[in-house]
Amino acid sequence: MNQLKISTQISDDLNLLAAMVKTRSRAGFNDGAVGLESVAARFLNVLFGWNLVNLNVEKGNNPVDVD
Repeated sequence: MNQLKISTQISDDLNLLAAMVKTRSRAGFNDGAVGLESVAARFLNVLFGWNLVNLNVEKGNNPVDVD
């Protein structure tokens, strides 16, 4: 597969996943969104070299203090 085809497939899959999570969250089923928090953090860490941490792992609905 060439790079354009791979990136298009990844983009399509992520858009499909986002639509599914959004639809289920609107129906009150948040387990998909909760499960994806850590996955998304790991994905972005690898992609951009960040060091994101899912604060909800230690304490659910952890508020974020922004100064």
